[in-house]
Amino acid sequence: MLKMWIGKDSFMRFFPLILLSFFILGCVHTELPFDNIKISFAEKKQTIVRENLPAPEVPVVEEKPIEKQPELEKIKPEEKKEIAVLPPVQENKVTIHEIQGIPDEVQGKMLLAKGNYTVEKKITVPKGSTLILSPGTILTFQECGIVCQGEIQAKGTASEPIVFQGADGWDNITILGEGAFGVFHHCEIKDGLGMEVQMQKDKQCLLEKGGTFQGGAVLIANKARGEMVDCTIQKNFSQSAIALIYAQAFSLKDCRILQNDENGVLSIETPCEISDSTFSENRKVGLFLEGVSKSTIKSSIFSQNRAGILVRENANPTIELNRIFGNVVGMEYQTTSSGILRENILERNQLCGILCIEESKPTLEKNKIEQNSIGILIKNNASPSIQQNTLRFNIEIALLMIDACSPTVQDNQITDSKIAMVLQVSTKANIQKNQIQNCLHEKQIAPQNAFDKK
Repeated sequence: MLKMWIGKDSFMRFFPLILLSFFILGCVHTELPFDNIKISFAEKKQTIVRENLPAPEVPVVEEKPIEKQPELEKIKPEEKKEIAVLPPVQENKVTIHEIQGIPDEVQGKMLLAKGNYTVEKKITVPKGSTLILSPGTILTFQECGIVCQGEIQAKGTASEPIVFQGADGWDNITILGEGAFGVFHHCEIKDGLGMEVQMQKDKQCLLEKGGTFQGGAVLIANKARGEMVDCTIQKNFSQSAIALIYAQAFSLKDCRILQNDENGVLSIETPCEISDSTFSENRKVGLFLEGVSKSTIKSSIFSQNRAGILVRENANPTIELNRIFGNVVGMEYQTTSSGILRENILERNQLCGILCIEESKPTLEKNKIEQNSIGILIKNNASPSIQQNTLRFNIEIALLMIDACSPTVQDNQITDSKIAMVLQVSTKANIQKNQIQNCLHEKQIAPQNAFDKK
């Protein structure tokens, strides 16, 4: 293969375009999960004051548009009913009491009959108790929510989903403490504002005023567990629609995480299994993973978020067989994160398909990285291993390496891009056995000050 080394004069023809892309990328660098946000929470009236951040411009993706979830009809508050406790039902030698009204506190094992309920006070599920919701139940909350230290079972059906909502916003569903467990099948959760959370050094989170609002829909924390199947989590507020903070385990399958005000799912030191789900049109990040945990994300779609997936602070997930498209940044690794990104499709992301910064060191292998402005951008001291990927039709640069990064780039196919590789002179890249075809320029060496901010 004939290698073309482009001189200074040739480089300067492309330098303004490269520099513009790099500066724009710096402007959308993803914020940390507990940055201050402008939220006030009055005692009787909850008000969200959103950050004055414009929604990112997202490139047009020639895909079948995601169907909008139909708005649920407004539920007219019913007159408050006295709770009727029906004769107990024996099931596996456990007594289940069927109730036809909302309890303030669940005692033992209670089955809430199907109905439309207006909830005016917090529902508490203490340790050792279980609240079961019947398919087709609709709960409309008024400035309150559910706090569960026992178990909540919300198993709807495709034809009779269980709905959690609030006309003017509500708290959320909080599942807290070792042994607590939340199961949600065929549920719709929307309009939630979340709970104020204070993070502790002993890896506990406390519900305290003055903290950061998390879990607009659901908060699972402090060794609790959660399971979601075929649920829609849509149009919730706070910094995350689903917050997993030091939880024991969480699984998400066949779910839709859509149009939430900040991040779709935030996971801090929580092992997650996520599959066959869609994360779309969340204003910041679709899926945010932080801290040591073994998580698996596969066969899902991440589209039209500011960042599809963000990994940071020692998180090391396995991410495979996903489609990540139409975001501003498709996949972002920060700080000391690692993990495996394998056999994914990353395409048509506005600025770059994959971003590796700071001291991140993921393994990127066998991915298809296509039609992004920049295919892969590596900067700072990042040292990813990039092997057996296909980078093609990336508009400006297939692979951009700057600062003191030290990637290993081996056995990749790079085709049909304006520039195959751009390296800053300070880069310590190990580049070998790559196939480069149909690129206007194969390799460009950028001077040390090429990407300095003016």
